[in-house]
Amino acid sequence: MSNATFSRKPLVAAVLTTLAVFSAGAMAEPVNKDVTLTVGTGANTVPNTIKDEKTWDEDWAKTFNKDFTNASGKVRINGQNTDKITISKDEANKTAGKLTNKLSSLTLNVGLDVAEGGTFVNNGTLEANKAITVTGSLVNTGTLKINNNLTINGSFDNTKDKGKIEVTGTDANKTANLTINGLTNNTDLEAVPASVFMGDITLTHATLTNNDKGYKLKTEADKKEGEDDKKPETRVRVTYDDITLNEDGNFVNNEGALDSGSSLTITKDAGTAQINGTSTWGTINAQKNGAVTVGDKGTLSVDHLVYDHDAGTSATIADLVSVAKGGTFTVNKGFTVGSFAENSKFDLSQGKNQYLASGASLTFGKAQAFKQIDDNKDTNNGKIVADGDYNKGTVTLSGYAAEWKKPAQSTAEGDADTDKKGSWDVTKFGSVTVYNNAQLEISGSKVNDFADHGYTPSLSLGSLTLASTSLKVTPSFKVEKLTGFIKTALEKVNDGITDDDKKIKLDTSKWTKDDYAKNLEKFLGTLTKEQKEKFTTSYDESIKDETDKLAIGEATVDAVQKITNSDVAIGSITFATTETSVPADMSKLDTTVATAEGDEKPADRGSVNVDAITQAKGTQTLNIEGKSRVEVGSLSLGNGTLNIKGSDVIIHKTDKINGTLTAESGYLGLNVATSMADKVKADTTTTKTTPNFVLEVGAPVVFGEDAKVTFGGVATTKTADTNPDAQAPKYGAQLTFAGDTTLKFDAANFNRTALFTAEGLKGKITNNGKVTLDGDNLTWGAYKLFENFEQKDAFTTEEGKENLLVGNLTAADAWKNQVGNNFEIKQNSDGDWMIVAGGTSVEGSGLNVSAKNLVSKIFAGERSTGADTQLINQILSTGASLQEISSMINSVTGLGAISGVKAMTVDFQGYTADMIEHHAATMPREMGGWWVQPLGARLKTDDLSMGGSAYGYSLDTYGIMGGFDTHLKNGWTIGAAASYQSGEADGEGDVLPVSTDVKNVGLHLWGSRMYGETNVIGTLSYVTTDGDVTMQLGNLELASELKAKALSAGIRAEREFKTGAFTLTPHAGARLSIVDMDDYEIAAGTTKLFDVSEDKATIFEVPVGVTVQTPSFMFQTFEVKPYVDVTLRGRFGDTESSYTLEGSSTTDTIDYDVSGSFVGDLKVGYMSTYKNLNLGMSYGLSAGDAGRQNHAIEATMRVDF
Repeated sequence: MSNATFSRKPLVAAVLTTLAVFSAGAMAEPVNKDVTLTVGTGANTVPNTIKDEKTWDEDWAKTFNKDFTNASGKVRINGQNTDKITISKDEANKTAGKLTNKLSSLTLNVGLDVAEGGTFVNNGTLEANKAITVTGSLVNTGTLKINNNLTINGSFDNTKDKGKIEVTGTDANKTANLTINGLTNNTDLEAVPASVFMGDITLTHATLTNNDKGYKLKTEADKKEGEDDKKPETRVRVTYDDITLNEDGNFVNNEGALDSGSSLTITKDAGTAQINGTSTWGTINAQKNGAVTVGDKGTLSVDHLVYDHDAGTSATIADLVSVAKGGTFTVNKGFTVGSFAENSKFDLSQGKNQYLASGASLTFGKAQAFKQIDDNKDTNNGKIVADGDYNKGTVTLSGYAAEWKKPAQSTAEGDADTDKKGSWDVTKFGSVTVYNNAQLEISGSKVNDFADHGYTPSLSLGSLTLASTSLKVTPSFKVEKLTGFIKTALEKVNDGITDDDKKIKLDTSKWTKDDYAKNLEKFLGTLTKEQKEKFTTSYDESIKDETDKLAIGEATVDAVQKITNSDVAIGSITFATTETSVPADMSKLDTTVATAEGDEKPADRGSVNVDAITQAKGTQTLNIEGKSRVEVGSLSLGNGTLNIKGSDVIIHKTDKINGTLTAESGYLGLNVATSMADKVKADTTTTKTTPNFVLEVGAPVVFGEDAKVTFGGVATTKTADTNPDAQAPKYGAQLTFAGDTTLKFDAANFNRTALFTAEGLKGKITNNGKVTLDGDNLTWGAYKLFENFEQKDAFTTEEGKENLLVGNLTAADAWKNQVGNNFEIKQNSDGDWMIVAGGTSVEGSGLNVSAKNLVSKIFAGERSTGADTQLINQILSTGASLQEISSMINSVTGLGAISGVKAMTVDFQGYTADMIEHHAATMPREMGGWWVQPLGARLKTDDLSMGGSAYGYSLDTYGIMGGFDTHLKNGWTIGAAASYQSGEADGEGDVLPVSTDVKNVGLHLWGSRMYGETNVIGTLSYVTTDGDVTMQLGNLELASELKAKALSAGIRAEREFKTGAFTLTPHAGARLSIVDMDDYEIAAGTTKLFDVSEDKATIFEVPVGVTVQTPSFMFQTFEVKPYVDVTLRGRFGDTESSYTLEGSSTTDTIDYDVSGSFVGDLKVGYMSTYKNLNLGMSYGLSAGDAGRQNHAIEATMRVDF
């Protein structure tokens, strides 16, 4: 039977035979890849002395064992008890010994002596079971495992971030020692000695002892430029990176020793760190009490001290560090207590705070950690739970009282003025951070009697951050699970459909983690809106049903912080959230189901992350009570709770409030500039009765949708959006006046539409008391108190009485006469409550402004619809008089107009067209050719009208005009010319000063012909003007970029009459000019204020005049012809133009003058001719209405080619 089987399956037999052969080979002796050597001479030895350069690496080891590899082989060097390897210099051959180890595993069972002049470099892993002495130099970039003694007398470099030293004794009774000895001579050194950089060291049953006392350079070598009297300083030679003391590990800084390090960690089973010299550290982590001792001559300085174990029932900093009398210990930058035992208390009251430097930061508690249970035997397997204990502890800061420090010198007689001089000594901390497992209590920290020195806080905190933990869980589902959810969702979509062909079907059998999201998104795109809604509802419900099993929100840790009976200054208070992320494998929650033997498990198609779930795991509450006075630079209340009772709190800057704020009694200032010292001084000098609660709002406050704010009483638990009626409106921010409240505000800082604004959903106001309004610096118009709140009936009682009362309201100085005592509280058509000072429109306000709609909008209560209304509203409060306010508003809203660019364009086109006509009229009839004419003029007008203001410009412009003329056979003379002028114009009139950089370019055509005795001249000109205008408004610069263009056509007729030796040439003409400007913006910095569009201006001009030419005379070789011209012009048409000013919510059309109606010109000059050269010069004066007075000087040179 067996033979038959064999004959039918020869291939199987062959395979089995082959496997048997390989199996037999596998049972053979393993290949030895190790190398074992001894110290001595002969085979398999290493020399006991190295005086040249040698490298122990893979190639070297292969000379002893060809099978050695650095990845898996080991090298051991053995010897007798007294055997050692010495690395030294060779005096005879002038060489220095250097041994470099590059082996991944080297064990020395012999000693290693790096003598003077020798160097040992360890780039691999060295385990030393015998002593190592370094008198020369040792460089370590690998790992040194020291199981014996390491003595350093020379240079040592344990390279940062690479080298690592592990010093381990075999047990507590047989320790290993790492000893650093000092220099034989450490003073008056010529140069910096070799350093000892120890890097990262771990000590177990071992002691690190430093005896090095640093060094001093010679005086001259230690000086720096400009330090003639400097004495040499003792410098650190021994430095460490991270030192860790494990079980029975010790650190000793001996008397006189000097060292510094990055971090020192003393674990719970370690020995101690003993400081008898001077030791400086970045961080000390103490995981046990009594971790550090400072001797009577010791000095320990650490930047950050971490109480790195559970604080007990009466914990203090002294638990960690014991300081003998005469010793010094200082924590410079920060102290942390991260965890607490049950019912623990950490005392940092004034009597227990002897080691923290002024300004040191404090951290109490830590963010809570979480994990997913991964234990099939645990009934809670898969659930999210806390990772480790999170006990709450109390931290006390109490008994701090500022001290008045008099100056060192004082008069013996006790002069009163001198004795008053001095300053308050205030205890200062840097940033203070408190997590949910810590409860901070600041109490009894104030000065009982300030005498006549003025108020001071007794505690100063750079910042106070109250951090609560937010858990972010990212669930991941197996694709097979998610496709099951899809199947369920499709059943919902197909529910009620009986025709199988019309049912939605989807094959997900090929979906994997790599294409799941893309495939699902593509499928959803094929559904109708109704189908998609059914599908996503079912799908989301399936995911929620599963993720609810994680039990994420079942346990929270809330914290309450307290400031009572204390005077505190805090740079900022921030209610922050620290996010802890945990991935959740949802398959851990699945119940395991046994399958029948032989059944195939479905293929694992991977897992897909779904939307993360975020859950707050605790809240933070800060209570300020017990007659405390707290001054805060800024408040960020995005979550959490701030309660104020019977205390004075000033907050200079408030971010959007989206948490809970309750101010029951006392005083609360939000966005106010007043300091606590000023308030205390004012409170001590007033005799009026202080109301139960005073709320002062320096600038408007914004509430988020989740804000719950209560003033004047206890917070209510009733919420505005929990109405069971599904049709009832849902509200956002909730603002409650729970009792009588005095509401003070400064209208000068009203930089929003209302004093209180709810963002997002409409807020809800509830009032249970009387609210009395005190306000300063009101201008004309309405001030909304609440924006985006449901407030219609909030301040009206059932009997119809109003509980919103006028208190002490005063107008700004500029408005006192206009407003008087005319204040009232009313509601607008939308039910918004507001204070009305005087009236609600510009009429009757006493202002003479052009943008009436804009200003009336503000006066109606819309003071912050955009940057434009905010700026104008600010001007209303800051102007010294109504006239000044009007001028400022007209200047801002008319920036483009008062720049004069349009008016200057009218002048430019008229001026250049006159030059062309003058050129055509005065050129010799027989000449033609190229000509050039330098231009210089001062253009000025200062009484153009814009609304209630007068504006103008003065411009010194320089430029050039040139062209070409020719005579045609048909009797016509024609020419073409171009002109360019530029200058900087300054504003004129009673508006704000403006400055405009102006450039004008023109193209001109002309032609003339004699009709009998009459010369007729026609001109056509096109000019463009670019103007960049700027105006300074306080610290704000307003600007616009303006572009104008003008097209003009004119005709002039003239005829000469001889009168004796004189020639009279009367002339008359007409000119039509069309001036247009591009649309432009008025901006403040990068913020747009207005869009402006200008109307075209069409201006007609009728010039009439006479030219008187005196007899010509010869000057050298030139024939000179003097002349005088007088011209009168009448201007008609759109000398008054208009522009449309579009702001954030208003549009105004504003008229303004671009030209006067009458102009008189006087020009005096001469023309001279010599052969084909024509030279001329003239002075012109142009004056008229609107304050016009222009002066021009022109020179002409013409060459007839």
